Amino acid sequence: MYELGLAASDAPLNLEAVPREVNGWRGTDRPVSAAQLAQLEREATLLRTYKNEVGVEVSIAVVYSSRWKGLHSAESCLTGAGWAIVRQYPVTLHPPGESSPAAATVVETKGKGGREMVELYLFVNKRGTTANWSDQFWMLLKSRGKGEMACHFILNQYVRPEDTTEAVVENLRRFAEQLLPSVRRSLGA
Repeated sequence: MYELGLAASDAPLNLEAVPREVNGWRGTDRPVSAAQLAQLEREATLLRTYKNEVGVEVSIAVVYSSRWKGLHSAESCLTGAGWAIVRQYPVTLHPPGESSPAAATVVETKGKGGREMVELYLFVNKRGTTANWSDQFWMLLKSRGKGEMACHFILNQYVRPEDTTEAVVENLRRFAEQLLPSVRRSLGA
């Protein structure tokens, strides 16, 4: 793990910039557990579960900090929580109203008992987005000592028996495209 020694941020966070409703999906905030707080080097965390009219859920986690001490990877969190990574690949997001596409990573997983989950992962700061850990390192290094706020933006959805993995990936991609502009705004970017 790399020690980056970032300065504290003066940038105000606006968690309310992330909407509670997205195209008919209603979001409910979830509390952050003591165990999660102990693991996260963060200044703020938004955990929210969105549910649509047929009961499908998409969970998001947005972890904000200007003092990242090291790199975070989806792989370490997922495998540490007991999920096996089945497949991992990049996707490109095209958020509405933004001229530049955003890079994200899809991680398909399988848990105990064969339950499947898909996660979509990005790292966001005012310089852009990435899902590549080496790009994340360079983005953090360029921010060193400047107190710039950044966040991990993670979305996940369980694969129900009536779903295909491809349909879940497409749903998460569209969901991320809708939320990414507001996540950027929440950073003050």
